[in-house]
Amino acid sequence: MFLFYFERDAVMFPHLSLSTLLSLTSRERELLESGYTKEAEGPAAMGIKLYYTTVTASRTVKSQQAEVIRILDSKSIQYELIDISVGGELRDEMRNKAGDPSAVPPQLFNEDQYCGNYEMLSEAVEADTVDQFLKIA
Repeated sequence: MFLFYFERDAVMFPHLSLSTLLSLTSRERELLESGYTKEAEGPAAMGIKLYYTTVTASRTVKSQQAEVIRILDSKSIQYELIDISVGGELRDEMRNKAGDPSAVPPQLFNEDQYCGNYEMLSEAVEADTVDQFLKIA
C-alpha cells in the first residue's frame, strides 16, 4: 500500500524529493492533491495568496505554514497556495512583492498587495483584525 502511494505521489509531484514526500502532513498532501497551484481559477485566484514551500528542512517554517493554513481554514478564508519550491522564479517573485530580498515562507498577499508574514498574521489574530490584515474588510 505504501509503495503505491509513494509511486503515485512521485508521478504527481516530480519536483518533490523522497524525503519531502515522506514528510508531508495529511493536510499538505490533501492541498497538493486538490490542485492548489499558481494557475488556480475561481475565487481563490482573485484574492489571498499564500506563498509556502514543500521543500524545507526548517521545522519552524513547516509549523508556521501549517498554522497559517489552520488560521485561514478556521476563518473560512479562500486562498491560493503558491509553492516556491517549484522554481526559483516563484521565490524571487515572493521576495520582490514582499520588498524583502531575504523573505522566507509563509508570506501572505491579497492579489499582488503584500499583507505580511507569519508573525504579522499572529499579531492580527491576537488583535482580532485578520480581515483588515488581509485587506478583505
